[in-house]
Amino acid sequence: MTKAQRQKKILQIVENNAIETQEELLDELDKAGLKVTQATISRDVKELRLFKVMNTQKEYCYTNLGIPQFGEEFCKAIKNFVSKVTLVEHSIVLRVLHGTAEFVAGLIDKNNFVGVLGCLTGPETVMIVCDTKDKAKQVIKKFEA
Repeated sequence: MTKAQRQKKILQIVENNAIETQEELLDELDKAGLKVTQATISRDVKELRLFKVMNTQKEYCYTNLGIPQFGEEFCKAIKNFVSKVTLVEHSIVLRVLHGTAEFVAGLIDKNNFVGVLGCLTGPETVMIVCDTKDKAKQVIKKFEA
């Protein structure tokens, strides 16, 4: 089986099952007849950009959110996960859907916003630190657009 086929199977498993750990994913792949190592699973999870998000049963399970590039897809993702944007001096505080903060911070980091020094996350919060208050205002304008 090729890497692409294996990763397609991983996406199917994650979509159809509540997978909380890489070990559970490894077991499901084994049941499907795929023998892979823990290291391979770890790389696949990273490459596929699988994130753990709280489901309706209050379990943290892998889900395929992907990391869209800046543009229409990025804007849709921000719109779906960000509920509040607050400017605090040269920083921005985002309130987000529970369990999606790391994903949102990843979007911001991946898109290299000018003036953004980095992001800190909690389960429902992303703090974006900018080098100036003006740069922070520019980032907020991009979110509002």
